[in-house]
Amino acid sequence: MKLHISLWLISILGLSLTFTACSEDNEALSATEYANWTVRNDSAFTARLNTAKADIEQAQKTYGAAWEANCPYRILVCYRKTADTPINQSDSIPVYIDHEGKGSGCPLYSDSVRVNYLGRLIPSEHYPDGFVFGFSGSSMNEKDVFDPNLCSPALFSMKNNTPGFATALMYMHIGDIWTISVHPDLAYGETATSSIPAHSMLTFKMELKAYYHPGAKDYTWR
Repeated sequence: MKLHISLWLISILGLSLTFTACSEDNEALSATEYANWTVRNDSAFTARLNTAKADIEQAQKTYGAAWEANCPYRILVCYRKTADTPINQSDSIPVYIDHEGKGSGCPLYSDSVRVNYLGRLIPSEHYPDGFVFGFSGSSMNEKDVFDPNLCSPALFSMKNNTPGFATALMYMHIGDIWTISVHPDLAYGETATSSIPAHSMLTFKMELKAYYHPGAKDYTWR
């Protein structure tokens, strides 16, 4: 009996040491993965915004009033800003148009939407393409997320989205596929979630599949 108890204690202690080591490894990983996180995210957002500005300015010089037909970039301003309030860099949402849809109209803030999406953090040591913190459907493979035969669009109430994500949706038409960059101030700001550190710029590739006005009973999308 004493031998069994001793072995049981040894196994419990071994598990305890294993969990402690794993916890320490995770803390060490976080320390390197997210070092200077706020500065790195601010720099990444500034670079995305400047790229969009430069491309738009060049298109306007070259094509004049027809620049939108010849430029994949747009810069949106958060819906919460009004004409009489100053606009900061963090209020802007750089957009890259991957594919232009043919749908008419755009969702309103009071609507619900079905969206295919893949969300990433900025590139880091162990995630050179950016850690995938969220996606629609059952696969985080980008091709699957946006494959018409495999996708499973998420159903959202516009009011429950972060300001940056909601702003982009209110400019999208059904079938549009955009890649947007959202400043931390229009995402989760100083609040961390289980998969998103505080002060994170979020990059979404997103496709609007359908939208529904309040009171709609049919939320199907095919």
